[in-house]
Amino acid sequence: MNIDIMNIDIIGYIGLGFAAIATIPQIKQILYTKQVRDINIFFFILRLISAILYLIYGILKEEYI
Repeated sequence: MNIDIMNIDIIGYIGLGFAAIATIPQIKQILYTKQVRDINIFFFILRLISAILYLIYGILKEEYI
């Protein structure tokens, strides 16, 4: 499979973007409800997408550490 390195890096950057914005819904929920015991579903979904993209990025770059 011949995938351009630039395209692989874009997957990594998108994963980084999802990881960076994933905490926003959780912080917003904490500020509004004054409770930290519940996990916002959007936080969970964004973190899951981020983890999947990081996994794909690592596999395509053949970096398994």
